[in-house]
Amino acid sequence: MVTEGVTFPNPEVSRRFVGDVRYFNDHEAELLKEHPDCWVALFDRKVAAFGPDLDNVLLQLSQLGITPVEGPVIRYLSTKPNLWIL
Repeated sequence: MVTEGVTFPNPEVSRRFVGDVRYFNDHEAELLKEHPDCWVALFDRKVAAFGPDLDNVLLQLSQLGITPVEGPVIRYLSTKPNLWIL
């Protein structure tokens, strides 16, 4: 799992972060339908912010009082397939 080895000074933040990563993984398809080609920030298993511009998403989080230290999970949800060059 992606969260292996991720630790936070506060156990509550760590538990929330791991739960949010799991939620993102379990609900990625529906989040993509709701927010195509957008950055999506999850906090406490809820969409806290979204938009096509990462800076704006970070601003939205800041306005909600959510800081990077609190561990929001942020991903870009693209409708285009990934191209892997190996």
